Amino acid sequence: MKKLLCILLSLLVGVSLLCACSKDKKTAETTSETTGRGGSDVAVAKRPKDTEPEESEDEGFVLEPDEVKVKNICQLATLECYYNNVAKATKSGGSGIAHLGEKDRVFWVEYSAVATLGVDVSKVSIEVYDNTLVVYLPDAQVLEKVSVVPNSYDSNSIIKDLDGKINSNDITASDITNAVNDSLGELTEEVENDSALLGTAKDRAKVLIKDYIEKINEYSDKKYIVVFKDPSEKGTMGN
Repeated sequence: MKKLLCILLSLLVGVSLLCACSKDKKTAETTSETTGRGGSDVAVAKRPKDTEPEESEDEGFVLEPDEVKVKNICQLATLECYYNNVAKATKSGGSGIAHLGEKDRVFWVEYSAVATLGVDVSKVSIEVYDNTLVVYLPDAQVLEKVSVVPNSYDSNSIIKDLDGKINSNDITASDITNAVNDSLGELTEEVENDSALLGTAKDRAKVLIKDYIEKINEYSDKKYIVVFKDPSEKGTMGN
């Protein structure tokens, strides 16, 4: 009888253990499914399949040209041109007793000047048509007034017209300054009409803008080509 009772007790214990193991296994499977990390103790509710977002088509990494940067590039592209110039002037002799012995005197003054050439940034703009970047770029011009390089001349820069005659008509500092200022007007006109030099300044801006777009194309999946147009043609690209 005792033997039969022991057998029954053993069977009951075995069944209990089997049920407990089955329950633990089911719990573990549930945890693994809800967390997706099989072993984590934190259960996370799964998103119903009908509410999961659809995978969007990969458009790649796109960099777009920036108008402000293009304008900054144009500013960097400006040219500073230096000139070694000579101002020629004639100082007329005075009249009256106080100016006895004075005659007209021709003299030259050597000095240096600088001119800043480039495009007017306020007229620069861009438009993007698919993969085409249109840059509206005006012609280059003299951006700043042609000016004298400070301390580029002094009294030692004067070359007098030595005619072998006595002449008490001395050259003053004021005479030198007036001669240089008059000469600057002629130099400015010369620079403004130098089409080759102005063309170089504009081409410099074009090269730097193209370099900027090439850098964009290196990193962007969208590639651009550059077209340059005059600002007067703005809005005609799509026609």
